[in-house]
Amino acid sequence: MLSSLRNIVSPKMVQEINYAVYNYVKLSLFMSLYSLPWIVVNLVFHFSVNTFIFYAIGFLFVFPNLMAIQKFIGNKQVTLRAYTRNLKKNYWHSFKLGVICTFLISFFIADSYILLYQMKKLFLFPLLYITLMFLVVAVIYFLALNQKIDESWKITVKKAGFISWRYTFTTGFLFLLIMLWTSFGYYVPIINSLFGNMFFWGLVFKQVDKKITTLWKPKNKEKGDLYE
Repeated sequence: MLSSLRNIVSPKMVQEINYAVYNYVKLSLFMSLYSLPWIVVNLVFHFSVNTFIFYAIGFLFVFPNLMAIQKFIGNKQVTLRAYTRNLKKNYWHSFKLGVICTFLISFFIADSYILLYQMKKLFLFPLLYITLMFLVVAVIYFLALNQKIDESWKITVKKAGFISWRYTFTTGFLFLLIMLWTSFGYYVPIINSLFGNMFFWGLVFKQVDKKITTLWKPKNKEKGDLYE
């Protein structure tokens, strides 16, 4: 038994844990560096109907980072140069995806606000909230699929929507993680900058990748980047 305990808390195991935490902190900081407008918006503006547009614009700069960090989750060699190179390579493509996704989510939120508070349709709140949950998570699946499959946008959107509805409990869990990340970014941004970015998004994309690979096997077993 003592031998087993020694293996669990062996110097090698402690070193691996420390190294993993170190890489997570680095990735969180890299993401914060290139998502600076989002951090500034959270620090400067109090969230309200009038400032919603600033939050939407700030979040546009998060999307390229969400695409980039997927390449580095679980990677033992994480450097600022490699992260920056990957970010630059796909920045405008990711940014355009971000514009489309942000517009759709913002339009839905604005429309929901009108229904709930101006038209006084408060009984629709549960339905609208659940729809928002599936919409947000479908966007995350869309971002992940965009990196993994070589198909048209129409097919990718259909697959993203299908997975979000197929795994309802996972969708709820992912939405909770995203809301926690958003809350930490609003109230204690320093936590997100150091740990939260990779803690929350690392969990999100690991679950997302798991569900995608469950439904579609890689065509290329060596690269594992194209799915049937």
